[in-house]
Amino acid sequence: MANYRQKVKFRRIVQSILFYKLTTHKWIIPVLICSVALLLLCCRTLRILYLEWYDESLRKLDTLDSLVAYIRHPPTLCKAALTLGGELDDKHHIDKDKVVCLKPGPGLRPNCIVYSFGINGDWSFDESMEKYGCRVYSFDPGMGLENHNRSKKISFYNLGISDVNENQIRKKNKTWRLRTFDYFMDLLGHRNETIDVLKMDIRGSEWDVLKHMLNNEYFNRIRHLCIETYLNFDKRWGEKLRILKRLENEAKMKFFSSRKNNVTGKNIFSNEDRKLSEQLLYELAWYRDEKN
Repeated sequence: MANYRQKVKFRRIVQSILFYKLTTHKWIIPVLICSVALLLLCCRTLRILYLEWYDESLRKLDTLDSLVAYIRHPPTLCKAALTLGGELDDKHHIDKDKVVCLKPGPGLRPNCIVYSFGINGDWSFDESMEKYGCRVYSFDPGMGLENHNRSKKISFYNLGISDVNENQIRKKNKTWRLRTFDYFMDLLGHRNETIDVLKMDIRGSEWDVLKHMLNNEYFNRIRHLCIETYLNFDKRWGEKLRILKRLENEAKMKFFSSRKNNVTGKNIFSNEDRKLSEQLLYELAWYRDEKN
């Protein structure tokens, strides 16, 4: 009983003190409100500083080493692959060949549709696709050719793919007409069609094109992706790695093939205070996981 009375007395004393201060010192409430607001602001500032530090730490981890390690080890196994195109050089090295996965990949449909960006005078891939019954649409703005039908199932267009629609003045004052992926689907009447194979050999521009296509969810209409990728035009190693991972995580493209370009040699350059000798051209291939 005595303890209970002491507790009640103590509670009343505390309440009387608070009531006195709140009624006689009206500045306490505004001070408390300002203190809470200042505390919240400090917490928000600390969070922003932490996220900036964390992002910077991630950027430091996104080095060339991690990018090359990812490229060299495709996570998906293809049990049956089909090699298309390619020509032997003077040293008996094959260049410009592409590969698609037949099993467990989607293979090639009858009357398949192929987009081939970047020809540079080598029609071996396009002609191989034609032999398998595909309708091939070939694009290259740098060959100086007008639109024409190369054969019964191969149509050539003096256009190039980009992440923006624009006309660029290149060397020798030649105008390159560059268009985004959706432009070609509208041009050819394929807005509601599935593209069986998308091939790109566009000398370093593939990174901006891939990013644009990912942002617009165009890969849900593509079954195979074959790219000769260039790593040596700039040092955006982290951004390139994130683009490749987005192909798998967002677009559900299965990365199954990585081959060094045997025609070009290694590049020597400086990266993070050390000199590297590295092969920076690879033939990469994906197929779409249509089960997801």
